[in-house]
This record gives sequence, C-alpha cells and structure tokens, in this order.
Amino acid sequence: MSQRALQKAESRAAILRSAAALLREHGLPGMSVERAMAGAGLTVGAFYAHFKGKDELLDHAFSLALDEIGRMMQSSAGLKKGRAALQDVVSTYLSEGHRDHAESGCPMPAIVSSALPVDDRSLRHLVATGLMTLSERLGDLGGADITSERALALSVVMIGGQLIARATRGTAISSRVLSAARDAGQALLRVAK
Repeated sequence: MSQRALQKAESRAAILRSAAALLREHGLPGMSVERAMAGAGLTVGAFYAHFKGKDELLDHAFSLALDEIGRMMQSSAGLKKGRAALQDVVSTYLSEGHRDHAESGCPMPAIVSSALPVDDRSLRHLVATGLMTLSERLGDLGGADITSERALALSVVMIGGQLIARATRGTAISSRVLSAARDAGQALLRVAK
C-alpha cells in the first residue's frame, strides 16, 4: 500500500472513530459531518474524499460502534459460555461505568432516543438493525442457554435500562434504574429456556 493510500485509510478510520463516538454519546442530532471531521482533526472539505455523503458515514460509524460493543460484550464474557457469560455481560452493560462513558459504549441508547420524536423510516431501520445485532450477539454468547426471543427481551432490558439511566444521570434514581435493569436481566437469564 502506498504512503498516500495508507494516509487516506488512516484518515477514514479517524473520521469513523470520531463519528462513532459522537453517535454513542449524542445520538443522531449530535453526529454531524462537521463534528466528525473536527474530531478526526480534518477539515470538512476532505469529507467527500472518504464518503459519498452523511448516510454512508452514519452506516459505517454505526457498524463500527456495534462492533466495538460486541467486543466489549465478548471481553465481559471472557472464557465463560452460556448463562454465566450473559450474566457478566448484563452486569457490565448495565454498570455505572458504561452509563458514565457513553462515548465509548453502546450506541443503541442514544440512537433510540434520537428515533423517538422522529418519523424517519431509515432511522427506524437503523434502530431495528442495531437491536437485532445486539440480540444475535447475546444469542451467540448464550448458545443453547438462551432462545432468540429471550435474547431479544434481554436486549430490550439492557438498552432501555441504559437509556433511562443515562437520561437520569446525576439524580438519585439513575443508579437505581441500573440496579433494577440488572435484576430484570438476571431474572430473564434464570428462566432463559
């Protein structure tokens, strides 16, 4: 790979990392081409050398953020399998650390909150894709210990719990929301079959 091609690939990766962080922390309203480029240390004029438009950036940044949360889930599970792996994933996902560091966490709470007031078909498709991806990853980690419907229910509890905990951060109820969601997630796992 030539030096120029390598530099272009590095710039594209930096733009994607910046856009993914913005999506995770601020949802769609906070992810603009201008902010993503500034976060990558590049000018807006360089954007079209890397992407056809904002929709392409959004798709790739969302995929990157989902891949990163997938790695976090795998790391939380460690060498464990099945129900034990999922219990650790639920505890990590519904932690105060994940709540307080949205910029490096799951993009789904921010994306879902962006979709609520908007009647945008492509945004709703993005939410559905993210939900199915998260559910499939939970299913993969849980193996025979969890059905696809139970993995979907667990995804909803995790995303919803984190969404409300982030929305109430700084108030007394935020940590209680996380605790209640963790309890609900663990209860789903006790009857996973």
